[in-house]
Amino acid sequence: MHDHDREAAAEQAREGVRAWVRQTGSRVEGAGAYAILALLTASAVPPTVLDQSSGDRLADLMADAGTDPGAGRSVFAARLLPRLTATGENGRALHEEISRVLRAADAVNTALAEAAATDDELRRVLEAAFQEIGLGVPELRWMLTDVRESADRLRRQLATRSLRLRRERDEMRRHLVAFTREQLPAGDAVPADVPGGAVPPYPGLVHFEPEDAPWFRGREPEIAEMLGHLAEQAAGGPPLIVTGVSGAGKSSLVRAGLLPGLASGALGAQAAAWPWVLVHPGVRPTARLRTRIRTLIPAPEDESRPDDSTEDDPSIAALAAAATAAGRRPVIVVDQFEELFTQCADPAERLAYVTELTSAAPALVVIAVRSDFYQDCVELPPLAKVLTAGHMVVGPLGADAIRRAVVEPAEHSGLSVEPGLPGLLLRDLGAEDGRPYEPGSLPLLAHALRATWDRREGVRLTVGAYRETGGIRHAIAETAERIYREQSPDERDRLREALLELVAVTANGTVVRRRADRAAADSLVLRRLVRARLVTVGADTVEISHDALLHHWPRLAGWVAEAREDAVLQHRITEAAAEWDRSGRDPGLLPRGSRLLAARESLDQPDGVVGDYLAAGWAAAEEQEAGRRRVAHRLRRLVAGADPGRPERRQR
Repeated sequence: MHDHDREAAAEQAREGVRAWVRQTGSRVEGAGAYAILALLTASAVPPTVLDQSSGDRLADLMADAGTDPGAGRSVFAARLLPRLTATGENGRALHEEISRVLRAADAVNTALAEAAATDDELRRVLEAAFQEIGLGVPELRWMLTDVRESADRLRRQLATRSLRLRRERDEMRRHLVAFTREQLPAGDAVPADVPGGAVPPYPGLVHFEPEDAPWFRGREPEIAEMLGHLAEQAAGGPPLIVTGVSGAGKSSLVRAGLLPGLASGALGAQAAAWPWVLVHPGVRPTARLRTRIRTLIPAPEDESRPDDSTEDDPSIAALAAAATAAGRRPVIVVDQFEELFTQCADPAERLAYVTELTSAAPALVVIAVRSDFYQDCVELPPLAKVLTAGHMVVGPLGADAIRRAVVEPAEHSGLSVEPGLPGLLLRDLGAEDGRPYEPGSLPLLAHALRATWDRREGVRLTVGAYRETGGIRHAIAETAERIYREQSPDERDRLREALLELVAVTANGTVVRRRADRAAADSLVLRRLVRARLVTVGADTVEISHDALLHHWPRLAGWVAEAREDAVLQHRITEAAAEWDRSGRDPGLLPRGSRLLAARESLDQPDGVVGDYLAAGWAAAEEQEAGRRRVAHRLRRLVAGADPGRPERRQR
């Protein structure tokens, strides 16, 4: 046979193998390794073409199989199968013939390549069968090498394809982001009928809100990137997780960047009308989110909207679907997501919340979380899956973006900035000459700018006014310390207690802000801090405006350090009490011994579950002590009864 004829026959054999893989599919999954070998050999030796160099045994079987290709292949495989297990000289000779036929057609690689392209489960079945044959039949041991080479080749192909798709996706996302950025409004108009300098262009320690969008500058690339992610999510992509260190500007970016950009029509007129559901997790995150989404669903005229007391509450996804059907597709923004780990003590509630949140489509979901809680997020499987799919990290601003964030908001408010001020701010921030500044320093800059605005000279922000604030590194401490010193001794003590009520310590010792009930807070002593925007008051809540106050006011940091040990203990007691309550108040989980004494000393008149937990622990301890005394009393009586010197014996 000429080389050309031999190659044509080999290609015909390979096409027979490909056809067998396509036609057989998953039907071979229950077949044994030798049955698969028989079928593979039959496909590589078509009934109409048999290279006589293959050997007499296979030729005889083909002659008996008939001339119909389909039926002949089946008959050939059926006749071949019982002979494959033959031993001795006949078995070796048959195996050698099969080896020559399969190697000439490159049948193993051809079958695995076709299976990889059509049915990956079939590829795994074939690989296992070929490995078993290669280990069991010496004449076919080369199959092990073919399987390894096929796997290596497939891995390289998949890696190349994955890299190409990743590059194409990144390029497509760049186009999407660039196009989206073109749709953003310029935002350079000065508000009408507003006296110059009357509107503060900087929020201080509090984050920007959606209504502050005209003053939010320097983050346009990040806004466009987030809108691009949101467009992908609207088309079926995963939720967007925005992360970064505390003070990176996540909340402002989401609130004053993403949401106003969406409302401006950057993703189209329909998306501009989608309602925002802006929430914090809090203690009962699922119920809170469910309540908020319910308000988007119009109630039938003859029925009231269902309340949250029903036992079988619909899922967040079902509520979102109902709202979407009414033309109100929700955009759920969960800010300060770390509250899920600092305020929600129930692990089951945390898991249920993220499960609902990550499967809330058709709602769009954006989560903003501090990067130091990344590990906590990863430990929740539904959230880990989203993080693996990709997330957005909010990094530091460049020098030009910082200049814009300083100058443009002032100009928008009718103010001018002394030429040397932006450069001085960059130097104090540590961002001059393009150097990266310390992560989380933006709140310090924001507060220093707000304090500079408070000291403005007419409509001019000056270097002198900025220096009076104490500069970026000391402005927060200067403001807070001045307020503290102006208090009476009694008010100072009350201020300390009020601020410590707004601080929480996690189980691993991390100090975080805590949102407290406004009705329970000492509003009078906090009011000056509220005016200075160091503390924020909501409709029902009060909280420290930013974590920066915890770290950059030395006096508060000292108070927190003094109270830290008690705070850690109180956090552990609270979690232990919640676990005890969830267990049906199992007596075996009650505190005992030194733990009980420490808890009693640490908590002053606890109420609720914690109060019940400690009361039950104390009652159990008293009962245990009473039982110990009864046992001791009985032992003393027994000892006295066994004493040979007791009075009755002495009288004898």
